[in-house]
Amino acid sequence: MSKPSHELELPTTAVGLMIIAFEALTSWEQMEVLKRLSELRLRSEDEGLSEAERILASMQRVAELVGKEPVDLTSDDYRAAIRKEIERGGAGIEPLSRVMRHFGTWRMAKEALVLSGTSTARRIEARFANRRVGRIHRYSENEMRETLQRCAADLGKSPEIREFKAWRERELELAKAQGTTLYLPSLGAYRARFPHWWDVLRHYLGEDAS
Repeated sequence: MSKPSHELELPTTAVGLMIIAFEALTSWEQMEVLKRLSELRLRSEDEGLSEAERILASMQRVAELVGKEPVDLTSDDYRAAIRKEIERGGAGIEPLSRVMRHFGTWRMAKEALVLSGTSTARRIEARFANRRVGRIHRYSENEMRETLQRCAADLGKSPEIREFKAWRERELELAKAQGTTLYLPSLGAYRARFPHWWDVLRHYLGEDAS
């Protein structure tokens, strides 16, 4: 014999109980719950993405927020979009510093975003990696030596890795501010030839470098 409708068993699954609780909320509370669930879903999806994919997704979000095509985006647009996303209480955008650290320059990051329309993040990174390898081999031994000697002269001693990287960044920023283009071997260029930094110093600055 079937039970009267008012005696039907209530759902006992977690999903069923959540639905019952959700329906008991006010309209405003329901909207807040849906917003939080959306943020959690995005966060869960992000955890399955590579760093490049997360960054490209953030840049695409920036393009949507500022209403620009990827090729026209600027780093100022990115900063403005972060402020706008914070004001809206959105899921968040990757910090600009992380974008720059991953791709090296804003120009490279923007190029990656443009390429993401027709290529995967993995293929884009492989393309950039091949380009970096080619750039490493374009530096002559004299250029590698002169760059490290300039750094050592400015510091007054053989540079540590972090000192060389900071010095190189300052030189590039200074050249950019002056409207000139400067090419300096990166840490990767040296490490591609010598795996250990002390070998780099020994080779380019002499046996007594420390």
